[in-house]
Amino acid sequence: MKGEVALKKQLIPVALSCLLLASCSQTKTDVIKLDYIDAHWRVSAYSADNHIILEEAHETLSACTGPLTTDLSGDLTVLDTVVAGRTPISMSVNDNAYKRVTYVKGDQFYAVCQDSISERLRAEVIPSFPDYVDTENGIRIECLPSVRPGDEFAKESLRNEENLKDNGNEVTPFFDSLIQFSPAFHGEIEIRVAGRAMLFPLLAFEPAMVGLGQTDVAIGYNEADEMPYILLSYGNGYFTMIPLEISPEIDESKSAYHELKVERIPLEGELVPGTRYPVYEFTYDKNGAPVMDIVTIEFNQNELVSENTPETDQASQVNPWLNLDEEPNIYLHKEPFDGVAVQEYPFILNAAGIKMDDLVQAIDAAKPSKRSGNEGEYRWLTLIDGLKGQEFKVTYKQRSKKMDVFLTDKLTDETYKLTSEGAETFLSYFPELKSDVDK
Repeated sequence: MKGEVALKKQLIPVALSCLLLASCSQTKTDVIKLDYIDAHWRVSAYSADNHIILEEAHETLSACTGPLTTDLSGDLTVLDTVVAGRTPISMSVNDNAYKRVTYVKGDQFYAVCQDSISERLRAEVIPSFPDYVDTENGIRIECLPSVRPGDEFAKESLRNEENLKDNGNEVTPFFDSLIQFSPAFHGEIEIRVAGRAMLFPLLAFEPAMVGLGQTDVAIGYNEADEMPYILLSYGNGYFTMIPLEISPEIDESKSAYHELKVERIPLEGELVPGTRYPVYEFTYDKNGAPVMDIVTIEFNQNELVSENTPETDQASQVNPWLNLDEEPNIYLHKEPFDGVAVQEYPFILNAAGIKMDDLVQAIDAAKPSKRSGNEGEYRWLTLIDGLKGQEFKVTYKQRSKKMDVFLTDKLTDETYKLTSEGAETFLSYFPELKSDVDK
């Protein structure tokens, strides 16, 4: 008996040590668990025949987040395109976002994606198309564009075009300059005058735009400012025109094309990537002497993002202002965000400062709690990071000159209490709350 008692006394501290080690080795609870929030998004599916409003965004937002492919094999048919859009929660912060997913059928089923984080296209193989995708109808698309001379119908449409004025000045078309491009899967056509590139691509192709149909291109002339214009007519009836301006880093002054004449150089067939094709001769007067410039076009096939594409190369270099803020945006607000109404001060408070690191760490360091506090004026906390986010219900408990802050995850209903230091950090990012505490 005495031996058993002695053995038990020896085992007690060993057991306690094991319990302490076990508790120390437990994985810390993650408070911040970002995910796609359906309520923040409005999602629509588009096809040639219908427009469907979808209730859930998760399937669209999670597309192309798995293993990527750069090889879309077989004869490609573009089916429906789904667009998810998120309006800003606050007018003062750039957190509007979009994601576009185009479903393509080839030898396999593909989702092709583009979003406001990176405008570079991504693609993945999927086991099947969503139920709302019309798999019976679609538009066949080639990998490379083709060009041919404009037909009589295109010329007649251009003659009847009513929007041939710029700043009140007439733009006169050269009808014989008309050429027609068939759409390509993904890439851009660049136009150059005497080897000098235009400011923007002549045409940009993406699978989601295949519904625009063929594009008719012609040259026009604005005699008032002596400038050539690009006239663009799309198969769906849309017409636009833009000055043919040369990139400023190459030519800082606008060239005057006095008494411009345009002659089309015969060109027909598929455009080989990286090849410059002569398409027009520009003849005009410069300083009293005749000048002739050769105008060329070149198709550049854009590459899909792969698993090995560096992050610095994945972001858009064309429209960087569409990208989301790099730092997460964090809001304290009175009413839940419904994905429609933009909230303004004083109904919403934006976390103060440029860097959100300290506030994020304060939230993630909160401890699980079985208690919560009392509702205050600002009852909701929302984190937005890229396309994902998280929502908490916020409660408070006043203690002398300090305040306890509790966060309840809206999705899981789990409650966390900020540490004392975390609460101070929280209040420092929302000084309107801190001023109330210090009164």
